[in-house]
Amino acid sequence: MKLLNKVALVTGSNKGIGKAIAFKLAEEGAKIIVAARNEKEASDVVNLIIGKGGEAVYVNVDISDYDSVKNMVNQAIEIYGKIDILVNNAGVSGDPKLLHDISLDEWDNTFNINLKGTFLCFKEVVPFMIKQKWGRIINISSMGGIESPPFTGAYNASKAAIISLTKNQSFELARFGITANCVAPGLVETDLSKDGLGKMAKVMHTSSEEIIKTFISRTPIQRLIDSEEIANAVSFLASPASGAITGETIKVAGGGLM
Repeated sequence: MKLLNKVALVTGSNKGIGKAIAFKLAEEGAKIIVAARNEKEASDVVNLIIGKGGEAVYVNVDISDYDSVKNMVNQAIEIYGKIDILVNNAGVSGDPKLLHDISLDEWDNTFNINLKGTFLCFKEVVPFMIKQKWGRIINISSMGGIESPPFTGAYNASKAAIISLTKNQSFELARFGITANCVAPGLVETDLSKDGLGKMAKVMHTSSEEIIKTFISRTPIQRLIDSEEIANAVSFLASPASGAITGETIKVAGGGLM
């Protein structure tokens, strides 16, 4: 229970990696703010956490909208009085396309959610962390932001920018007892990745199975990554034990490349 009495706000925690992170932080004793747009899925996560003896609430948010983000943070502070841990997990991948075929709307949507959304949540939460002289910011980037595989150019660029943003956060906030780090997942088995792989297979004129085989062949542990393994890394970075780690990007990719 290394996070006992801590309050963690996890965006996009209604499913996939975010859901696994919310469960893990709750197991460690944190009170969870499940922040997402899908009320049904998010409420199910809240009920599961409560059913296991944890504490959680749902707050609706569109992280690309500043007023929505401000309302989310205000609700969280009204309920718990503080936010100790911010996990910027919510994001979109977009449809796989050649870079020059990406429309301006698609580009803007990807950056508005992945990068702008990460910035807005940080901007509104960090004043409370500064006031309490303690905080943990964990931004979910991607191996795509490091290796930049083809057909996901907007996604890759937005995730690379998150890594740069995190470094700035770490430099500026260290004197306040706040750390900022990234977790860069490899290919994780989620419903979102399955959908993305299906679309990618069509673009590459192959099958999802063949794409997965290629990923695994380039991964020393010879398998895909599990959501819980991402959650374990986030849990460590959220804990007091990680106090000397800031500005880092931790790859959770089985030693592999994209």
